[in-house]
Amino acid sequence: MGKITVLMVLLIAVLLPFILTSGYSRSQQLPEAIKEEIVHNEVRNLGNYALTYAINRISTYEVDINPGVQTETFNNFNVLNGTINQITYDVTADQDTIRIQADITCQIDQNLVNHTSRAEVSYSPFFCTPQGVDNAITSTGLIEIKGSAEVDGNIEEQAILDFEEIFGYTKGQIRNGAT
Repeated sequence: MGKITVLMVLLIAVLLPFILTSGYSRSQQLPEAIKEEIVHNEVRNLGNYALTYAINRISTYEVDINPGVQTETFNNFNVLNGTINQITYDVTADQDTIRIQADITCQIDQNLVNHTSRAEVSYSPFFCTPQGVDNAITSTGLIEIKGSAEVDGNIEEQAILDFEEIFGYTKGQIRNGAT
């Protein structure tokens, strides 16, 4: 029984330095893993902000939706812990998809991290109000307005409306774009 105890003590004495060394090296790796996670989160937050900004500019008609590539370059567009350097809008030929690419730089622990975030937006110009047309009423029969209404501007009765001129698309194009 005494020999077994001595062997156990020797075994523990031999293995203990290996266990402690292994634990120490893992504790050194943990801060690096945490730092990488912080960098990832900061870059992702700034990239998401830039993409949200770009999508908002599309929805408020601040960006022309013409087929092709348009690039906006910024100087000192500081947001969160970084800077938005450039936003690129790539509009497909049929104008139904916009690919957005935001190039950002993030300052983390005295290091500059460059990153590109991307988004793809389905765009339906058929359902957007064309500029210059605030209101329109059309009917194949009589229109009866009940209650009261106030009209600001001229009323043109029996007007001949050009669908494509008003909406920017033919009826066939809108029909083909409907789902």
